[in-house]
Amino acid sequence: MPDGPGRLLAPRRARKPKACTVSYTHYSGDYEHGGDQRVPHLRLSGLWLEQLGFAIGSKLSIRARDGELVIALRDMTPAE
Repeated sequence: MPDGPGRLLAPRRARKPKACTVSYTHYSGDYEHGGDQRVPHLRLSGLWLEQLGFAIGSKLSIRARDGELVIALRDMTPAE
């Protein structure tokens, strides 16, 4: 089958996450901290996120505790 925009692709199976590396990004000198600074940066992506319920546009809550980040879907049900 030829390559091109009309080509049909077989559905891909999501790979389970194994590990990731903390990289960095920069805060410019325009912020309150007073100078150019490297700060830790995490980026997560993959079909596995969607399979866990983290669809595009989902609202998340993030909690930090004892060397862990806990990322959860925010409960968007209206309070009664």
